[in-house]
Amino acid sequence: MLNVGTYQEGLVLGSRMKAGYSPYGVAVVYDMASGELRELGTLPGQQSSMATGISGRIVTGVSYDENRENEPFVYDLDTGVMRPLTGQVRDSGSITDISGNRVVGYYSSDFEYRGFIYDLTTGTTQDIPALPGSKYTLPSQIEGDWVIGKSGRAFAYNVATKELRDLGVLPGHTSSAATAMYGTTVVGRSGGIEDQAATITTLGSKQPTRLPGLPSDLRSSAGPINASWIAGSVGYRTPWVASRKTGEVTYLQSPPGDDGLQVIGMDGDVIAGAPADLRAVDRLTLWERRPAVDRVTPSIGGTARVGSKLWAYAGPWGPEGVSVSYQWYRDGKAIAGATGRTRLLTTMDAKSRMSVEVTGRKAGLASQSATSTPTSRVALGVLRAPTPTLSGTPRVGSTLRLYRGAWSPRGVELSQRWYRDGRIIFGEFGPTRKVTSADRGHRITAKVTGRRFGYSNLVKTTAATTRAR
Repeated sequence: MLNVGTYQEGLVLGSRMKAGYSPYGVAVVYDMASGELRELGTLPGQQSSMATGISGRIVTGVSYDENRENEPFVYDLDTGVMRPLTGQVRDSGSITDISGNRVVGYYSSDFEYRGFIYDLTTGTTQDIPALPGSKYTLPSQIEGDWVIGKSGRAFAYNVATKELRDLGVLPGHTSSAATAMYGTTVVGRSGGIEDQAATITTLGSKQPTRLPGLPSDLRSSAGPINASWIAGSVGYRTPWVASRKTGEVTYLQSPPGDDGLQVIGMDGDVIAGAPADLRAVDRLTLWERRPAVDRVTPSIGGTARVGSKLWAYAGPWGPEGVSVSYQWYRDGKAIAGATGRTRLLTTMDAKSRMSVEVTGRKAGLASQSATSTPTSRVALGVLRAPTPTLSGTPRVGSTLRLYRGAWSPRGVELSQRWYRDGRIIFGEFGPTRKVTSADRGHRITAKVTGRRFGYSNLVKTTAATTRAR
C-alpha cells in the first residue's frame, strides 16, 4: 500500500508501508512507465520516511524518528546516497519543493513555522521573512529566484534581491495562499469567513483575481500549473483542469468507488489525483489532457422556414489540417441523421429553434466542439399553387368543372367551395357544379384551400364566370 505524496515527472513520490518502518513506512519512488518501485530507506537511527519532491535525479523528503520528530533529507538516485540537510533546519524541518540546487521548506521555531531556502551545493540556509503582521512563512514552490507561499497572505520572495512581495487577497477576504507558479503566473486561493476561491495573479500584481470559469460560491483552490493547464480542486474533493489557452474548465471524473479526489501533481498533459480524505491507496488516478484544436463558434445562414435550407458556417478552425463535422439540433436536442453542413427544414422543425454543433478533430490534438446561436423559431412553410380555373358554360342545367392545378409540396390536402357573386353556396363541396335557376344573373366562382401540417393554409380563387343565363 502506497502513501501518495505527490506526482512529478512521471514518478509517484511517497512512502510504502513496510514492517520495521513505523509509523509512515519507507520513502519510495515509483516509475509509472517502467513499473519500478525504489525504496530510499531512512536517515541513520530513524524509523520511517516519506519522499516529497524531485528535481532531475535528486529526491527530497522527510525522515522520522520513533517520536515522529522529522528531519528533511535529499537522496541522489544515481549514487543511492541519502543525506540530511544541515544547519538550523535539521530538526523539525519539512521540504515543500526543489528546483535545481535549491530546496525550500519550513521548520519550527518558537512555535512558529519559518520558511527557508537551502542551497544543496554550499550547504547554506537563507530564511524567508514573514509579511508584515504575520509571524510565519510556509513556502510552497521555488522557480528560478522566486519563492511563493503563504504568510497570512500569499507572498513572493526573490532569493537574489531579498525582495518580499505581498500578492494580496480578493476583496472581502482575509487570507490567501500562493500554491503554484509557472513563469510569472501564480495561482492559489483566497478565503473569507464564508467562501474560498481559486485565484490567479502575476508576480507584479498586488491583488489576485478569481480564476475564470469556476463558480464563485464553491471552495476552490488552484495548483499545480504548467504551460498548457491549470489544475485544482473544488472543496478538496472534485478535481478540475482549465486550459490556459481557452480558459475552459473541465471537471475530472473520479473512478467508481472513489469518494472524492484532489489533484496532487501534473506532468505535461497528465494530471494525477488521489483520495481527498486518505492518501494511502493502491492505485493513482491519472487524467490526460491533450492540447486542443482552435475552436471557432459556428454560424447559420438561410431562412428559418419549413421547406427552406439552412447552411452551417464552421469558421476558420485551426491549426491547418483540422477536419470538422456537424450535428444539427432542434430546441437543443440532437436530430438523428442530421450531420451534414446543410439542413432542409421539415415540418417537424416548425416553431422550433435550430442550432448546429461543429466538432473539430486532428490527430494528436484534443477535439473541440462549438455550438451556434439558435435561429429564430422556424416559421410555417409556404404552399405554392397556380390560380384554379373553371370550364363549362354558365347556363342553367349546364355543369361547371373546377381545375385546381398542381400544388406543392406534395401531400397538400385540397378542398373547395362554390360562391355566387362572392357569397358562399352552402352544400356545394365537389369539383363540379350544375348551374341552377338560382344562379341566373349571377357570377360563379370557386375557392380552393390547401392544407398541410407545418405549412400555412393557402386559398386560391378562380376568375368569375359571366352572368349565368
